Amino acid sequence: MNTLHLFAGFGGGLFADLILGHNPICAVENDPWACNALRLRKKEGWFPNLNIKETSVEDFTESVCKGVDIVSAGLPCPIYSTARRGKGENLYSGWKRTVQIVGNIKPKYAFFESTPSMQKDDLAIQRELLKHGYQYQAVIFDASRLGAPHFRRRYWGLAYSNGNSKPNRTIDAETRMLPEVQTCAWNSNPNELRMVDGISDKRKRLKGIGNAQIPIVAACAFSYLQSITKTEQT
Repeated sequence: MNTLHLFAGFGGGLFADLILGHNPICAVENDPWACNALRLRKKEGWFPNLNIKETSVEDFTESVCKGVDIVSAGLPCPIYSTARRGKGENLYSGWKRTVQIVGNIKPKYAFFESTPSMQKDDLAIQRELLKHGYQYQAVIFDASRLGAPHFRRRYWGLAYSNGNSKPNRTIDAETRMLPEVQTCAWNSNPNELRMVDGISDKRKRLKGIGNAQIPIVAACAFSYLQSITKTEQT
C-alpha cells in the first residue's frame, strides 16, 4: 500500500512502512534538518519512491498525491504533552487540517500517533472522522511491552471506512495480543550516545530521537489495529 506521511519528522514512521511492506511515496515536514535527513535516507536507497515536501501540513497541497492508500500522521506532541501542564488546546488546527486531507484523499486507512493524552479527545476525533465516512479504533501501549528496555508510552489510532462496523471504542492493548518482538531488536551499543529505540543507527542525532516514532512499535500498532478492523468487518 502507498503511504503519505504528515508531520513526517525524521522518518520513524517511514521505516515502519518498510517493516509492513508498505511503499512511502510522500512525506510532509517543515523542519529543514529533518527533511535533509529524509533526503539522505532516500539517497541511501531506503525510500526510492519518496517525494519529500518541505512545507507545513497547513500549506501542503494534497492534490499532488495520487494513489495514496494510507495517510499517516505523527501529530506533534506539545499540544498533548503533560509537560505543558494543561496549557494546550483541544484538536488544534494541525489535527483539523490532517482530517481535512484524509477527507479529500479518501485513503483506505488513516494512522495517527501522539502522546497518551490524546486519548481524552477520542470522542471528538471519532466525530470528526465519521463526517468523512471513517470508523476509528485506538490503542495505547509502550515500547517495553514489545521487549524494549525502556518505556515510551504512545497513543495510536487507525481510521477505516466500513459502514457495517461495530460501535467505536478505545482498546487497551494486552501484550499477549500483540506480535512477539525478539529482544535482539533492541540491542544497544553502549559506545553510542543515543536511545535504544530501534531507529536506524545512521539517524543518531538527538534532535530526531526525541520526536521519532519507534519503527517496530509503529508497525506492530498498525498491524494490531488493522487486525481488529478486519475482525469487525467479518
